[in-house]
Amino acid sequence: SSILRCHSKLSGTAYVEGNLTLSHGSELADCDGHDMGLSGSSEDSRRGGVLWIRHGGVARLLRSRVADNRVYDLSAPKTFFAVASVDAGARLEVFHSLFENNSITSVTDDGAAAVYVHSGGELLAVGMDVELACGATRNPAIDMDGGREEGADAPPSLSPEAAAFADYHGVIGQISLPATQPAPPAVRLFALRAWVTPACEVRRSAAQVEALVLRGQRPARCDADPAVCAPLAICSDEAVVGGGGLTAPSCSCEPPNVPASGAPDRGLAAVLPEFGCLTPRFASDVTVLDRAGTGVPHIVMELTKTSENERATRSLLLHVGGTQEATLRWSVDPASVPSYLRVAPLTGTLGATDRHANFLNVSADSAGMWEELEPLLTTLNVTVDVGGRVRDTVLLPIYTIIATTASAATSMWGLPQPDGRCVPREAEGGPLVVAVGETVATEFTSCDFE
Repeated sequence: SSILRCHSKLSGTAYVEGNLTLSHGSELADCDGHDMGLSGSSEDSRRGGVLWIRHGGVARLLRSRVADNRVYDLSAPKTFFAVASVDAGARLEVFHSLFENNSITSVTDDGAAAVYVHSGGELLAVGMDVELACGATRNPAIDMDGGREEGADAPPSLSPEAAAFADYHGVIGQISLPATQPAPPAVRLFALRAWVTPACEVRRSAAQVEALVLRGQRPARCDADPAVCAPLAICSDEAVVGGGGLTAPSCSCEPPNVPASGAPDRGLAAVLPEFGCLTPRFASDVTVLDRAGTGVPHIVMELTKTSENERATRSLLLHVGGTQEATLRWSVDPASVPSYLRVAPLTGTLGATDRHANFLNVSADSAGMWEELEPLLTTLNVTVDVGGRVRDTVLLPIYTIIATTASAATSMWGLPQPDGRCVPREAEGGPLVVAVGETVATEFTSCDFE
């Protein structure tokens, strides 16, 4: 939805006392607020705007446009109006939105062309682009209570409550309110950009443009303590006006980290501490089910052949690291599975929140196998991908050891067949002739029951 071509007098045009969201192409545009301070001498009569957020209301502008709005404040001094006005207890969120050609005409330079935040109000702006109106010669785009202290060389001391509030990271606002006043306005600005349209006849320096952007304390810097960005986010100080010294922090989740899900917009996770950046999921370990230990570097299959064959099976657990919540898919390369092993299943998934799961059953059978001097070694090639991207290739060594018991019934003189079968070769099928008093070397093969 959009708010278009609205015109009013007496303090406000659109009142927000609940929740309002303008998103993805919505507009607040071409609205006027006239003679805004003429409704009386009450506190309410000295503030307001085209969009007036009050009584605990919350307004969110997400990828929206606020343009060509005009405020006319022709009342006495000490009135504080703006296109968007945020009262105590109210909150304005501006996410990746454009403020374009908004203006205020006032008998003083109190108030703001775009946003004014009163004591106890909140403004969180991430990716706010501000194009300054040509006529905005005195009032900044963003202003707040305490943004300017006339006739004061130094701000008075804070009450304990106000001091604690001002210590919150990223807060911009009044630092000179008496203890009886509401808390200072909480203003957090990230990735703020501003410029004067090239169509303006008056050319201004970067410093002059900065004066039209913001009045009050500057945005927090990346080296602030505590950090201004959400956990694991990368912070960089970026110029608000090209060539100027005013900066605002910009937060991002840089690869391999990814933004947490659930934020109002994917690009906001790096700013909002309740979301932040997540480390990608990865295969951290493989363990054998029902065996002690946090992990095994390899799997051992031990088989003993006596009068019958033996089968050994290992159930393997795949453990997943990383804080990202995303489905993990794994697959075993069939070419890496030798004929004497059975691996099932060859593919599978782990749920977005599963930290481990029984993912493979590996079995070996002694049937048709013979004893070797060294264990048989094979390496399973397991590919793990998250979100369609291959994250890991897990090489899983498996050792197979076969111990046999000799059987007199199947053991024989001579050598076995090339394929290992205990069947005498034709050339050795005749009787062994040994003369009395002589020693003759011959072969004897000890065979298992197969």
